[in-house]
Amino acid sequence: MTAAPTTHELYEAAFAPRPDLDAADRRRLGGNALGTDLLALLAALWLLAAPVVLGYGTTERGSAGFWNAVATGALLALLALVRAGHPTGALSLRAAGVILGGWLVLAPAVLGAATVGWPVVNEVGVGLATILVAAAGFVAAMLARRLRR
Repeated sequence: MTAAPTTHELYEAAFAPRPDLDAADRRRLGGNALGTDLLALLAALWLLAAPVVLGYGTTERGSAGFWNAVATGALLALLALVRAGHPTGALSLRAAGVILGGWLVLAPAVLGAATVGWPVVNEVGVGLATILVAAAGFVAAMLARRLRR
């Protein structure tokens, strides 16, 4: 009868380098992480431009929704640019992207959006897209880090 594997053995098995993948595979996974950063940057730039493009920036300039879109969009853009400089690293910044995406989904309810209009639909949609892109980038970066050893 064999002994059950220890936690350390399970960790090593899960995160051990995979020698069966070559340098081209590692570059591809790093490129996937970079691609998610570029998508996150596009979503952030849209979030910054949305108040003007959708017209709620002129009528609700002092509103919490307007400033939430501007501040969160600027922060997401900054995170995307920093992550793009190091696509297989900065895992905590990728996790921060997931958290900010979650904030965008919850923000209309937390900030007290009176009606469901384009500002709310936009923030929830960008939030969901940000969560998906950040999570995909996190997985790609984790795989690329695991494989480059």
